[in-house]
Amino acid sequence: MDNPTKYAAGILGGLDYPFQNAQALTYFNKLITEGYTGAQSQSLYGINFNDAKELTDELFVGLVDDGLIGKIIATRLFQGGTTNTHIVNAVDPTTHQATMVNAPTQGANGMTLDGVNQLMRANIFPNVDILVQNNVSFGIIGGTNGQSENAMGVLQTATKRMTQFPRNTNDDYVGDVYGSGGGRILFANADSTGFWMYSRRAAADIEVYQDGVSKGTDNSQQGSLPNLEVFVGARNNNGTADSFTTGNIWFDTWATSMTDVEAANYSSRILTFNAGLGR
Repeated sequence: MDNPTKYAAGILGGLDYPFQNAQALTYFNKLITEGYTGAQSQSLYGINFNDAKELTDELFVGLVDDGLIGKIIATRLFQGGTTNTHIVNAVDPTTHQATMVNAPTQGANGMTLDGVNQLMRANIFPNVDILVQNNVSFGIIGGTNGQSENAMGVLQTATKRMTQFPRNTNDDYVGDVYGSGGGRILFANADSTGFWMYSRRAAADIEVYQDGVSKGTDNSQQGSLPNLEVFVGARNNNGTADSFTTGNIWFDTWATSMTDVEAANYSSRILTFNAGLGR
């Protein structure tokens, strides 16, 4: 536990669950401000409001216990079923609030994208928000297999990039950080579901994970961080969106680099949270 004292939970009068983590309480209060209700919790996830609060609290307490909470720059948990709740940065609702473009469908399974022109602007500009190119992780959870690309990322010129295609059009995984060729992890992959995370710990230490399990490594000495905004559900290609996604996305994260153990722990915490919401 991050604090043995349970936080009073009456800020908005509707929180009777005794939160143990202050960040979880702040996040959940923001969701309520944006319209999340107990009726929605029941209809969306089949659980009562206190169970939704407890799942959220346990996630944050676990991230503290694992030493991960301080690594996370922004993450969206896609809880609450609406645009206003899904764009909230869970670790700090005052920063990095996302923007939906062309109205992706919002619901219990996060956002559903049409593969044509819908996306989420992450409000992450790597050269400003991440700074150190050899200390970065980013990832998403895709909930529908068979997606056309399930892309997230940004490409600026040919050598400043952060992109992830868990299932490319040729049934390949393509992960790419800061360079064309070097730094690319490519392997045959027909399964786009699960928690996909890309971590760069050093120029010669790049790794991709699916549900906390390593899928490949590479190294790269080239490139630098882009200063364009990263997109989720598409790629920001020098200012123009391309590589649009179909299917569901219900989690994104931007963090400093993680070890194998940290990646496994992070995946376990997030997947447990999502399982509690029935997805």
